[in-house]
Amino acid sequence: AQRGLGQPEDASGVTLTEVRRIDLDKLNPQFGGRLVAMYVEQTTTTDPALQPLPAPTLSEGPHLGYAMQWFIFSVAVVVGWVLAVRRSVATRSGRQRTRRGPPPIADELSRVNT
Repeated sequence: AQRGLGQPEDASGVTLTEVRRIDLDKLNPQFGGRLVAMYVEQTTTTDPALQPLPAPTLSEGPHLGYAMQWFIFSVAVVVGWVLAVRRSVATRSGRQRTRRGPPPIADELSRVNT
């Protein structure tokens, strides 16, 4: 078996009590038989020492907030793109952009005229 990029490899020739990844070729010598690529999940038990894990809580969690956040980002990108295209078209066509908002104050006028 060949290790993939970024995956730690288990030591060879030692008894493995914990494994970093399931490598049947390295685990096979410890069990004396042929290992099969499968797993078993126990869902109920009568042994009090072996109690199943509780089912995960299914809730919205932070996912709805993240979805709204990405929706807002998407809208901002589209609006920004439209404004950038409009500015680019106005600049290339030679049209003067009309200033919106309050009139400039005296300091701004003197900087523009000099």
